Amino acid sequence: MKVGICDWGIGGLGFYSLLRNERQDLDVVYIGDQGVQGYGLFDRNSLATRIENVFRTFESHGVTDVVIACNAASTVVDDVHVPGVRGHGIIKPTLEAMNLLPKGKVGIIGGRRTIRSGSYRRALRAQGWDVHQRVAQPLSRRIEDGEAETPETQMILKEILSPLKDVQKLVLACTHYIVLEPSVRSLLPNIEIIDPATEAWKRFRVVLPPKTDQTGKTRFLTTGSATAMRAQSRIAFGVDADVVEISI
Repeated sequence: MKVGICDWGIGGLGFYSLLRNERQDLDVVYIGDQGVQGYGLFDRNSLATRIENVFRTFESHGVTDVVIACNAASTVVDDVHVPGVRGHGIIKPTLEAMNLLPKGKVGIIGGRRTIRSGSYRRALRAQGWDVHQRVAQPLSRRIEDGEAETPETQMILKEILSPLKDVQKLVLACTHYIVLEPSVRSLLPNIEIIDPATEAWKRFRVVLPPKTDQTGKTRFLTTGSATAMRAQSRIAFGVDADVVEISI
């Protein structure tokens, strides 16, 4: 089994790290689609078409299962159909996990598309949660640029989180945001953080074949700059990625 992981940028490396911590035997293909505008800026139909094209690229590399490690792209997972390739989003596993928890106030921070789509809000309200959302659009870009720990980023984060000081749970509805977890915990020390990448991994791991003794290989691909993605991966996630540029 060859696993694919896709994200607009490096946010999906959080899921990749979780996978590699347990499954060193699997072959993995990671695609960072940085050569196009952020996924959150696409309309629904255009985004579904783009993800289908990404899936076809995975298919050409022998990938059968793709984890869409991006909340914005996960909003269109049901609209993407490429024969022979199964797509796994990260929103549904998070909602399933949330449904098992005691209900209360939950905050959601994410990109504009994820928040405005209502994918979390509608489902969580139906489960009985008191939902409070915040668009945190600048954060993913700043993390991509290696500016997660700058004073300006910390000020932006503080402003975003300020209205959420009374929530009991906080969903990081962008895979980039896990890089800011220490800062989030400092600003909201009593909150429980929900990481969709972690919830997706908990569910994806059960569909994997038994572990073997082989050593899996990883191919890191980007539609943007290989040099930039290599540096970003190391700074944000501590991943040394040998990146190759591709066109999709």
